[in-house]
Amino acid sequence: MNTKFYLPCEFEKKLKCTQGNGGGTSHKGKAYYAYDFISPETANFNICAVADGVVKLVRDSYSKGGVLYTNKKIDISKSAKKYPANYILIYHAADSCYSLYYHIAHKSAKFKAGENVKHGEIIAKAGSVGVSTGVHLHFQIQKAKSSWGQSIAFKFEENASILKGKTYTSQNKRNIFAANYHSQASYPKLTTAGPPQEWWIEFKNTGNIVWENHNKNNRIVKLGLGTYSHPDIQEGRELKCDWESPTRLAVVEQEIVQPGEIGRFSFQVKAASTLKPGKYKLQVTPKSPAGWLKQDDGNELNCFVEIEVAEQEKIGDLFSTEKLVDVHTQCRAPDEEIFPYENSTGLQDFVVPNGDIQLASWDKRRCYHGDNVKMLVKCHEGIPDGSVVEIKVFEADSISTDDIVKEKITGIINNLKCEIPFKADWMDNYEIEGSQYEFYFTATLQGGDVSPAKSKFLYVYVMKFFFI
Repeated sequence: MNTKFYLPCEFEKKLKCTQGNGGGTSHKGKAYYAYDFISPETANFNICAVADGVVKLVRDSYSKGGVLYTNKKIDISKSAKKYPANYILIYHAADSCYSLYYHIAHKSAKFKAGENVKHGEIIAKAGSVGVSTGVHLHFQIQKAKSSWGQSIAFKFEENASILKGKTYTSQNKRNIFAANYHSQASYPKLTTAGPPQEWWIEFKNTGNIVWENHNKNNRIVKLGLGTYSHPDIQEGRELKCDWESPTRLAVVEQEIVQPGEIGRFSFQVKAASTLKPGKYKLQVTPKSPAGWLKQDDGNELNCFVEIEVAEQEKIGDLFSTEKLVDVHTQCRAPDEEIFPYENSTGLQDFVVPNGDIQLASWDKRRCYHGDNVKMLVKCHEGIPDGSVVEIKVFEADSISTDDIVKEKITGIINNLKCEIPFKADWMDNYEIEGSQYEFYFTATLQGGDVSPAKSKFLYVYVMKFFFI
């Protein structure tokens, strides 16, 4: 046969054969090639699908079992009428055959007719419903779509010859995506209209499938808003900051996360000026092509980030004197302070991507002249490590198209990202006419899209105070 059949229980669990092919008690006629199994570890053991297939018949509504006798012998026909059995029948297309799982426990079926099932998935619990004197599983392979068809010969992968009285260990290993929570960053605190903040969470790959950050092998793992039972929830979308999509926050950072290894997911959150101060909660769960991940014990993950949003403080009256003298003062204020001129320029302040670069951004929205800042570049999937990104800096409201920083600025892409440290000291030669100036940078990859990606503005605050 083309289909590989594994023992009908969980991986590395044990089953004991209590009746084999042609067993003297009941394995005759249609049931000649059947097997009866019990578990030496758990009476009502979890029954697993022996191979991939489609569920065709399910019945788990009955709750009683027993036998009736005629002339001191078990009367199978009479017993079956009094004690109808529960069962699951699964179709396996490769050999046009069915696997039959008999005597399953009352209301224990995990699947409905028409649903696909993978080998190793739990489908029910062992019971003693039907013609039975104790908890066990009657199992057989048959050709008919019937609750009791003619059994046919087959072999289990664990052992080609299953014998009565012998105990066998299952190799019915299910291929699964699974994750357990590992660690996370401290909860971020935001201010309305303030700069974005990055947050990360880590999960351990507790399944047996590799996680990847690309979709070449259909093993990409992303972090999404929601849970297994409540996917793609709306809560938290108001804090979106350059996410993969409205409900997909990020892909796993590492190119490959092997089973047992830790995968990290990082994303940014920001509070718009229209967002009310308060506490917000983002429920987050990894998701694979097979669906939303659960823990390795089958329970749902319950991971979230609580974000506190505070109202932006306003800068007060900085000029309280009457006469000014030429003294330069560098006053430091928190990044959260807002510059009144910021919303009065009417300039086009938005991110422009290109064919290579998904996002070009400063690490902060405002700074003082002389501060250290970073230019952040995030590329689209497929950009190789080692690619060179070229940066140019421009004044937003200048009619000049010249790069204001004469030194060549470059960075190297690693894992689709690049951070370029920079000092905002290019205004030393400016004729200062105001208190704030806006700058943006463009980014292109060498040998890539010639149309540059553009960042939002960096508001550089310059203050000259004159005192009596």
